[in-house]
Amino acid sequence: MPIYNKRIYIPKYPRLGRGGIKSHKTRGYVPRNGIWEEKMTAIKELGSESLRQIIDFDKLCFPTDFWKEEDWKDLLADKRSVYYALTDNDNIVGDVFIYNWKGENDYVKIMNIAVHPDYRKQGLAHKLLDHVTEEMKKQGMKRFCGETRNSNEAMQKVFEDCGYVLNKIEDGYYKNPDESARKYVLQLR
Repeated sequence: MPIYNKRIYIPKYPRLGRGGIKSHKTRGYVPRNGIWEEKMTAIKELGSESLRQIIDFDKLCFPTDFWKEEDWKDLLADKRSVYYALTDNDNIVGDVFIYNWKGENDYVKIMNIAVHPDYRKQGLAHKLLDHVTEEMKKQGMKRFCGETRNSNEAMQKVFEDCGYVLNKIEDGYYKNPDESARKYVLQLR
């Protein structure tokens, strides 16, 4: 159950606005017994102790292109990888999984980023990328790389909003289904 700290009453019948019916899908609010209440989220680091929850979340967000359990086990055991989860009452509602190549290639690789379907369009992917940037800057990292499917316009916008620039398009990068990747880079000064 989400943590609530602010209550907003939503009438039974929507009001008509200038553009027609006003939506009650207010950013940052969730319905609860006819009242919309603000939801609270926190970012925390998870490890292999949360493997089942991480895998289930990956399958929810990527039903045809999720990672295998063995891959998650191997990556979570690697000391260079970090899994940040955006949680709502200990339930994962967003994640960003990174690999820190400090000392070898000197960049941070965004391996995976996802937001629960019920929490999208609230700026949470931006929040996750900004969190990674701040945490890795503390370790002296200045270069960040990530990619997304050519069809994933929402993620392309997130990268661009967070200062990433398109570096190249790589044909045939993704499988299931086959698709090109748009590869992005963020270079800090």
